[in-house]
Amino acid sequence: MSVIPGILQTTDYAEHLLRGIPPTKTDDQIRRLIEIRERRKELLHDRNSSTRLITVIDEAAVHRRVGSDEITRNQLEQLYKLSEQRNITIQIMPFDAGVHAGLMGMFTVFQFADDIDRDIVSIETHSGDRYLEEQSSVLEFLRMFDSVSHRALDTASSRDLLADVMSHLSSPKGIR
Repeated sequence: MSVIPGILQTTDYAEHLLRGIPPTKTDDQIRRLIEIRERRKELLHDRNSSTRLITVIDEAAVHRRVGSDEITRNQLEQLYKLSEQRNITIQIMPFDAGVHAGLMGMFTVFQFADDIDRDIVSIETHSGDRYLEEQSSVLEFLRMFDSVSHRALDTASSRDLLADVMSHLSSPKGIR
């Protein structure tokens, strides 16, 4: 929750983030990671897909400058636009929410509509992602997500916060 989730990142935001967070990656590794994220994003824009994304982002991630004000503004503008899509729900966990289950780290729950694929949890770490498939673990993380999403701002209030943060970033050259 401390950074914008990869599937929602602009290319510039992702590149700056990947260059700044250890372990150091080569240009080729960064390019491949960004390509993977871009392919995942395509699922969100495919009108024939039933893919749905529900995410909660910590307010700190929205305020954190990643690169220049322009990179940060473009990222927030993209979040705002994506939050208007029917299949994407973006909520922001406000600073004043206090202690909550999401503070322990970023995780993703993948739920599948078919009976073939099992739901899984992905936990992001510096040494790679860890996947949990045990039903009891998945249910625990679903309960945590439910708790987090109920404490976060609703989508309209989250968009208002994004607009407010964008208004405080310096204007692009030539615009005042």
